[in-house]
Amino acid sequence: MISPEILPRLEYLRPLTYLILADHIIQQHINLKYLKLNLYGYWTLEKLDSFFAYIPNIKIFNLSSSFVFYNRSYLIIVILYNWIIYLSNMSTRLESLPNELLIDIFIYFDILNLYNSFWGLNRRFNKLVCSLKNISLIIKENNFLSIELFAHQIIRLKIETSQSIDLSQFINLNSLELCRANQNQLEQIRSDIMPNLIYLTISTPFHISLPLELIKEIFSNGFRFLHYAYLSRLDTFENFSKFQSFSLRTLYITCTNSNIIPLILQACPNLISFHIKFFGQNRHILPPSSSTYNHLLEEFFLDDPYHKLSFDTIHILFRFIPNVKYLFLQFLCRVPFINLIESILNRLEQLNRFECDILESPNNHMVNIEIIQQMNECFQYLQCSEKDNGYRVFFTE
Repeated sequence: MISPEILPRLEYLRPLTYLILADHIIQQHINLKYLKLNLYGYWTLEKLDSFFAYIPNIKIFNLSSSFVFYNRSYLIIVILYNWIIYLSNMSTRLESLPNELLIDIFIYFDILNLYNSFWGLNRRFNKLVCSLKNISLIIKENNFLSIELFAHQIIRLKIETSQSIDLSQFINLNSLELCRANQNQLEQIRSDIMPNLIYLTISTPFHISLPLELIKEIFSNGFRFLHYAYLSRLDTFENFSKFQSFSLRTLYITCTNSNIIPLILQACPNLISFHIKFFGQNRHILPPSSSTYNHLLEEFFLDDPYHKLSFDTIHILFRFIPNVKYLFLQFLCRVPFINLIESILNRLEQLNRFECDILESPNNHMVNIEIIQQMNECFQYLQCSEKDNGYRVFFTE
């Protein structure tokens, strides 16, 4: 039992919350008018609703700090607000909460969970659900029934199934994530269907490459507001010299052709952050045609896990990114590591952060790590580990 002496300011801590509600040892406080409730831990809407039964005459309800709601089976909501709710003399059940507060809660729900929890309870809840905007949806296996009722309200869509889904009904998408994209899903990603797309993530099985038409739309400003793209298996890239994407700022790709890298830089003049995972054979890259090439890219991440790229290829790539401030490299360096360091210092004058995981082949010019650390401030945290076979690993922590 909670003594009235500790009121009117009452705070619940996490262990006490479970103890009190699980054992039902709270008695009604019919004279309580003001309650400050600080919730921690995992809560269901049913649990909160049942708690209101113990404070039937509350007038001012201060709900503060952070708390987590679960609905019937899913994590639903994380609240980081501070609400002060003024209630009249009536039963303070969940249904008595004002529409404004319910809407604030509902926007944290996945729409399918919201539908399962509240749709059909009464006309008021149906109307509130239909009034929601800017909501998210995660489509898994066999859970996309009744989507057409709310498709126009959804701005964030994540699809975790390879089943065929009609994407044309999601006309207001800002964010689309395909976790197991198939050919049918890829062919529906069009700028005329989702013109307001800002974030696009496409993960495909390794045997599926992105269609050329989709690549052309992404890199020819078809999606005029697209700022972020994660694209797996980008194996072909035509030189769309007549088109450019002026909106792309962050790009992640997996590719098998090193010549794609400079072509993308030319097609995305406003790109700020470029992340590349390379699978394939090394191919010779031609340097920029102009000695004054000046792309504004600030972050460049290159991961070559199968050690296919040559030092010469990476050396030429540096000429395409003269303004990079943050550089990450993971590859097999078949020349002395000091050659790479000198190339970085000569080509990347703006660099202030360097991270790496680089394997150096045995050679006759293996410079001491302390010397390299003193060559520039961005190398001061560089570490070196020697292997039994004569290789060295350079890394940053």
